[in-house]
Amino acid sequence: MINLYDVNSNDERPLVSYEGHSGNVMGLGFHRDQRWLYSCAEDGTVRVWDPRTNTTSRKFDCGSAVNSVVLHPNEAELISGDQDGNVKVWDLQADKLREEFNPAAEFPVRSLSMVRMFISSLVVFLIVFRLWMDR
Repeated sequence: MINLYDVNSNDERPLVSYEGHSGNVMGLGFHRDQRWLYSCAEDGTVRVWDPRTNTTSRKFDCGSAVNSVVLHPNEAELISGDQDGNVKVWDLQADKLREEFNPAAEFPVRSLSMVRMFISSLVVFLIVFRLWMDR
């Protein structure tokens, strides 16, 4: 469950709750205009939530626990990293998996970040991921 609170209020009750994940929620993010939010969880799913109805508008099954999810700056793709070491690119317009990478299969992807770089008037977006080394 995802609970959103007003940090400027003394009210301890959530403003809104989103129910749908059956495991621990590992990541959460917001569309820049707050038209929707997205999350990932140990239940192996990435979800897109509609704040008007407080329900899931999209659900992507990843096949294993998802540790991190980020929104690409183009706002048309979500990128997830999972316990099996996969980095997956989810196309929000086509509503499906577009690409999958497995940079180090023996290590889970623990976190993802988007980095924007300007190189000679060319904008490059890099996916930065951190692998957990169990040593």
